[in-house]
Amino acid sequence: MQKRIVLLCLLLSFAGVAQAQESDFSQLPIRQRLVFGGNFGAAFGSATQVNISPLIGYRVTERFTAGVGLIYMYTNYKAYNYKELIYGTNIFARLSIFPKLYLHGELELMNVEDRITNSYDGERIYIINMPIGIGYSQSVAGRLSVNYSILYNVNQSVYTPYRNPIIRIGIGI
Repeated sequence: MQKRIVLLCLLLSFAGVAQAQESDFSQLPIRQRLVFGGNFGAAFGSATQVNISPLIGYRVTERFTAGVGLIYMYTNYKAYNYKELIYGTNIFARLSIFPKLYLHGELELMNVEDRITNSYDGERIYIINMPIGIGYSQSVAGRLSVNYSILYNVNQSVYTPYRNPIIRIGIGI
């Protein structure tokens, strides 16, 4: 019986500490709860590819962040004389499960060329991607971090501009 009482007191004290930390976090001004970052990628050669995807998020709690981003992808295949511009937006959610490890999920809306049914004649369509996965955040200096993610698009289609798994390296402030 005494062990149970001691265990209950320990659990209540941990819950009190966690609640105090959460209430301290909720008192932070909005500018300290905003996060900025995104992904950048480039490849040059017979195929040129550029990807710029900035994002802004809000730390709802100490462990949960949600936000929005923009997507811009440019591809130029010189050998085929083919260029493609993809643009869109996304919403994301990130939940820290350990101090540096997080779960990540997105809903992307992208505008792409309809290269299947219209044989590259310039028609554009919207597609929806839903990449989900896990990531690791490495602090570099102060609030600056490098984020590594491995994602899987659960809504993969012939129009999706990338294949599974999706490996991303980005920055966050």
